[in-house]
Amino acid sequence: MDTPCSTLTSLAPDGPGIPQRATRVLIVNVHSALNPGDDAIMAVTLQKLALVYPNCHVTVAARDPDSW
Repeated sequence: MDTPCSTLTSLAPDGPGIPQRATRVLIVNVHSALNPGDDAIMAVTLQKLALVYPNCHVTVAARDPDSW
């Protein structure tokens, strides 16, 4: 079963001489690293993204960005 991300990946150009774009991810509604639950969810999310998309670029929109 395709997830939305894997569907996007399958549409990326590939083959000789065709560069593949890096996957870009935007994570929104992140609160604070001071909350252990939020911190744990973010850590696992980033680990899984790195496994599936090793060259992805992640941007996080956080309510308390200084806590990260």
